[in-house]
Amino acid sequence: MKTKLFFITIISLIIMLNTRVYARWDSKSAGLTFRSSYWHMDSSPNQIRISDDLGTSSVHVGGVGGWLAMFSRYDENVWLEFSIGGVANVNVVEYDMFDENVDVQVTTPVLLGIRYDLLNPENPGAFRPYLSVGAGPYWITDIHVEDRMEEEQVDVNTKLKSGGYTGGGLNFMLSNWCALNLDMRYHFINLKPHHPNSGYEAGLGITFMWGSYQK
Repeated sequence: MKTKLFFITIISLIIMLNTRVYARWDSKSAGLTFRSSYWHMDSSPNQIRISDDLGTSSVHVGGVGGWLAMFSRYDENVWLEFSIGGVANVNVVEYDMFDENVDVQVTTPVLLGIRYDLLNPENPGAFRPYLSVGAGPYWITDIHVEDRMEEEQVDVNTKLKSGGYTGGGLNFMLSNWCALNLDMRYHFINLKPHHPNSGYEAGLGITFMWGSYQK
């Protein structure tokens, strides 16, 4: 009984927020989003893994990233977006106290995109779903470090690939100028869905908006 009452209360609050919290919609003309993300690349286990086998220990951390996105309204439902992000995969293998290998791969996309709001700006609801598509360069940097007792060797290799993304998301309006952002997209590195760095990405962030849009 208590569980049912809890879920009924949560659903009721969501409905109230969606219909009342943002009853006075004021169309903004520009904004900024800070978003953390998890990128599931085809080439990486994308997880935190720690193992210890016969004196050899390893730690793998993958798929952790973040974004900064700036956007400007083109018309009532269309936004132009510029975003720069980064995601890292780190693998550390320690053979003994003095011997260690470290491999780091950093993918840095710089993208131009279009976002389409599925609802009219004058809709009073707090939920603002959208679809998005974009393209641009992806810098992929591989760093390999061999640390031995008497010497250390560092190799750095950088590749530039074209690519793009498609996806969608949701802004949940907290106020007239601030929203929680949930974003989902698929990246096509080198415009190939099966490239080792292609994959799904899920992000959660916060959006700030300003300006007044004039029709």
